Amino acid sequence: MGYTKLNIYNISDLHGVILESRRSAGLLRTASYLKEEIQKNPNAIIIAGGDIYSGTYFSKLTQGKVINLIFNSLNLTCLGLGNHELALADKLKTLEKEASFPFVLANVYNKDNELMFAPYTVKEIGNLKVGIIATLGEKQKDDLTSEIASQIVVTDELETIREYSYRLRRKEKCDLIIVSSHSSDDSLKQQLCYFNNKEKVDVLITSHTHEVFAYTFTKNKHKLINLSSGGYGEYLG
Repeated sequence: MGYTKLNIYNISDLHGVILESRRSAGLLRTASYLKEEIQKNPNAIIIAGGDIYSGTYFSKLTQGKVINLIFNSLNLTCLGLGNHELALADKLKTLEKEASFPFVLANVYNKDNELMFAPYTVKEIGNLKVGIIATLGEKQKDDLTSEIASQIVVTDELETIREYSYRLRRKEKCDLIIVSSHSSDDSLKQQLCYFNNKEKVDVLITSHTHEVFAYTFTKNKHKLINLSSGGYGEYLG
């Protein structure tokens, strides 16, 4: 079996920044760059990591439709939802219907104890089968209004990842597991390193904090790629 060269890209905490400015490349320019890169190597995964739609007047005016159009043109792999998406309430379902990519969130339930979105998505690229799980930090529920927060239940992030990573490896036969975590919990990367090989996570994409980093974290003889791509369209992960 040969190797598949896979490029993983991440856009997180965009907060509706579509147009280029002195501070930011913006989504339009970022999308143009991504299309050029994907032409060079089409074996690519593009993950949006939450807090994407809300934050600028232009995005509010277009109700997120322009962002969806751009993401659709990129064949976005999935959107892992953040607290700002949940704050959109019923508008979020409209955006989901207009998107050609899945909205993913594994640990948020409604009051009837039903998952509100798909917990993961699977993509096959070459000879690789990649599973992507998205989660919300439990503390991020506090960032929502009391009205919205009262309508949802956010379950334990670590145990949710463990459950679905095991399912993806054992039942879906995934070769690579990526977690998109919209969370302020800095200890998550350490805890993931104690998963056994049947639950192993390979890549952790962190969002919400607007930090910028990319490195390989090693603990308990486990190597975990951890990255965070800032906010407001300043960086592409």
